[in-house]
Amino acid sequence: MAVPVLFDLRPKERIEELYDFRDELNKLIACYRDGRIAVILGIRRMGKSSLLRSFLNIMEYHIY
Repeated sequence: MAVPVLFDLRPKERIEELYDFRDELNKLIACYRDGRIAVILGIRRMGKSSLLRSFLNIMEYHIY
């Protein structure tokens, strides 16, 4: 098993690669299950795209 690189410039695409985003990921999953709309906001390079891509990879159906 390869060790994930935390400070890679490319967005992460797997949950295992995320660092300290478990609460945010759980909130995003809860919004999805409840049928609510979620908005991911934050300053540059905080991991917004990584969070979204990781979330979408665990969902069965999605549009990106």
